[in-house]
Amino acid sequence: GKSTLLKVLAGSTMDSGQVGFLLLDPHGEYADGGAAVHPDGRPLRGLLHHPRSDRLHVYTSRPIPGFPGRVHELAVSAAEITPADFANVYNISDAQEEALWAVGNLFRKEWISRIDSLEPEQLDAALGKGRFHPGSLNVLKRRCEQVLKQPVIHTDAAVSTTKAILSHLEAGHTVLVDTSGLFPSEELLVSAVLARSLLERYRDAARDPVWFRSLPPVCVTLEEAQRVLNQKGGSSNIFAQIAREGRKFKVGLGAVTQQPRLLSDELLSQLNTLVILGLADPTDRDRVRAGARQDLSQVTKEIQMLEPGEALVTTPGAPFALPLKAHLYEDRILEQQAAQPAAMRIAPKADAGFY
Repeated sequence: GKSTLLKVLAGSTMDSGQVGFLLLDPHGEYADGGAAVHPDGRPLRGLLHHPRSDRLHVYTSRPIPGFPGRVHELAVSAAEITPADFANVYNISDAQEEALWAVGNLFRKEWISRIDSLEPEQLDAALGKGRFHPGSLNVLKRRCEQVLKQPVIHTDAAVSTTKAILSHLEAGHTVLVDTSGLFPSEELLVSAVLARSLLERYRDAARDPVWFRSLPPVCVTLEEAQRVLNQKGGSSNIFAQIAREGRKFKVGLGAVTQQPRLLSDELLSQLNTLVILGLADPTDRDRVRAGARQDLSQVTKEIQMLEPGEALVTTPGAPFALPLKAHLYEDRILEQQAAQPAAMRIAPKADAGFY
């Protein structure tokens, strides 16, 4: 039920227009609903079917047919990727990390393009011959070549959708970034660049009280959060940074996972509000219970037996865990369309329902 819950949550932010919502989708299930159907045969619906999709901006790494003019091609400049983004996504050794920072200091924003264009011998000479092991430089070169092969990453610094995405969020809109067409590492790299750019933007705004007060709060929502907030290496990346200090700058983190036992203990404690759906694994239930703001010892069996769409919510503002029932997203948008004034309804296509 987490996909339906997220679509309902994103839909509510589109209704209000008071909160920026950045949804990072690595599976391609939130834009148009995907190819799956409900047990009754109805097709799944996505955020593009929502009545207030004028407050929705979709940036994608893959074609999404059927919504002309409403889906934009995702583009990130290689100059936006910092060595820290790179180090937090790829598993690199200490020696490789030293070489990475040296390259970043030498070539600045052009570091990926320069690594790609130089032969290992030329790169070694530029850094100081013999300073770094050839194997470390070869690994960095191969990974930079892989990054630049991704269709959404461009060597031209002017080709980027990051500024547009930040502008939409500052207007209180919902931005869906569909990265399902990328390899997992590059998908995380793009997500890290966008999250870091957003936090830096709001941190800069905090120096100007008038500007900062005018900005809406923003939530960065990350699917499969255990990939970047895990026990092993999830303590220093941008998503962990947002979990720790983002609230000071009106930037929150929504971490979505089916395996809470894999999340870092420290970072789980930083998540103030938990929406707990059914969990069959006892280890997962124990981890959630330990990180909750209320005592869940009396409802452990209830968590195990929750039906799809049912959840418990724990938050510092509530005296006890609150029960929650999420709408089925498809039913919810039908209700909203029926209640919407005729002038605001999205006109159906001429062949809607014909086949």
